[in-house]
Amino acid sequence: RIQFFPFSLLQLLTCFTVYCGPVVVRSKTGRRGVARILVRKIPSFIHSFGHSSRVHSVPAPLLLLFAMVAGTKGELSGPVATHTGEKRTKKTLSKQGKKSKHSDSDDDDLDVDVPEWGAWGGFDGEFGGWIGSMIMMTTLPTLPFLFYAACSHYDCSLIDPVVELVQGRWGLQELYNRLPTVQPLHWVVFVGYILFQALLAVFLPGKIYKGVVTPTGQVLDYKINALAATLITISAYVVGAVHFEWYRLTFIYDNWGPLVSVGTILGTFGAFFFFFKGRYFPTNSDTSNHGSFWYDMWMGTELNPRFGSFDVKIFAIGRIAMIGWALVLISFLAKQYEVFNYVANSLVLVVVFELVYIIDWAWKEAWYLATLDIMHDHFGFFLSYGSTCWVMAVYSLPGYFLVHHPIQLSMPHVLAIAVLQLSGIILFRLTNNQKLSFRAANGNVQIWGKQAVGVQAKYTTMDGKERTSLLLASGFWGLARHFNYLCDLMHTVAICLCCGFSHFMPWNYMVFMLGLLLNRAYRDDKRCRAKYGDAWEEYCARVPYVIIPGVF
Repeated sequence: RIQFFPFSLLQLLTCFTVYCGPVVVRSKTGRRGVARILVRKIPSFIHSFGHSSRVHSVPAPLLLLFAMVAGTKGELSGPVATHTGEKRTKKTLSKQGKKSKHSDSDDDDLDVDVPEWGAWGGFDGEFGGWIGSMIMMTTLPTLPFLFYAACSHYDCSLIDPVVELVQGRWGLQELYNRLPTVQPLHWVVFVGYILFQALLAVFLPGKIYKGVVTPTGQVLDYKINALAATLITISAYVVGAVHFEWYRLTFIYDNWGPLVSVGTILGTFGAFFFFFKGRYFPTNSDTSNHGSFWYDMWMGTELNPRFGSFDVKIFAIGRIAMIGWALVLISFLAKQYEVFNYVANSLVLVVVFELVYIIDWAWKEAWYLATLDIMHDHFGFFLSYGSTCWVMAVYSLPGYFLVHHPIQLSMPHVLAIAVLQLSGIILFRLTNNQKLSFRAANGNVQIWGKQAVGVQAKYTTMDGKERTSLLLASGFWGLARHFNYLCDLMHTVAICLCCGFSHFMPWNYMVFMLGLLLNRAYRDDKRCRAKYGDAWEEYCARVPYVIIPGVF
């Protein structure tokens, strides 16, 4: 039940999507042409918004779902990729046949640039194209609310609400009544947290690191100071609650549903904002237009949206999501102590393991510049919503479950889980150190007592320059092309094992991570095959396994 401003904002985005979204995406008439089209759409838009504002009995997510379905009417059969800087040919698609080139109609010919070859920096057809993108944008945001409702009303059971629905014991109205209500305080807290992180990112001292070469040949600078920001934020949250008593340490847990709602709305708004920014006010030439509104909304149009030197993507993923995840865990720990007057060792393990994971990321933030998220993923709904809601809501599911299901593990279980977790952390560190040392020494380094073996791979960026990468095929990277993903899975399994097997809900964290890493491995293979050509085929022949040596 998203009331007042949040509900109206979602209605605003909904009606804009139905009436104006596809027009803006397809128009090739420039900013003034788009403005003229939107002006003619205003009467229908205002009528729609006014009508929807009176339908308060309809849940906002259903309105958004309607918008997404309606917005696909006449959708281009895409995606058709355009990446700035590519050699391209022209293809004109028309909704109602040929018209004058200078026609001022809303249904102007759709001029779509079709590249002669797919760029290695592009992402054609990933996530199932525009249909898959639309499905994920309509379904994924409902899952955190499902988990919230399951733990609030069904003891974290995902089966009981389905049984009651089949039996007709509740319907959409009952579901609507159980949705969280957002108050102004929740907006102030969430937006205030984001602004606080922005201040820390800008004003804390930090070393400047060079990013990886982008598809258009650019190398961006990044200010690295996440560790200081993480420690300051955690300390401020704890001291503000315990010493000054400005709020309860359990505030996040006590307001979990409304905060998830705010995160969902902010993530959606961010996706819209940076979609249009990338279309009409891009930071640089690393932008993409695939001719499909939903695909570009999901995947994003800009690779590195920036305001000056302030990089939005690394800020959202790192500062909003990762540091926010740490605060969520601390609140869950405090809540269990408040309810039971003790903290079970299972929750202690979960919180400690995940805080170590987060602090390790902050300590080695510069490493993150060479990951798929920063190098290739554009900033769309996938990363915007993921940063403001999904990471904090889904990655913390084991801790959320354990708050009211304290499990006291036996010492053998504690030791076994700790060994698995520490092994994953150590292997992850060793794996990444091997790659960094190999690249720093230009391949002239020994790994496991032997000269490192690598594949020299040449590629061309869109500025026409030929460059070279070294692909490590020794050590852990000789066992599997993504051995570091196995380390992530070890961490995830260890976390979920703390929750036992009585409920499936906390294991959704494992399901998501498995799907995410498999998808990342597939997408990385596709990009590298297009980027490196025969060199990648040679590398795959040397290292045939993807994640698990000898298995997959």
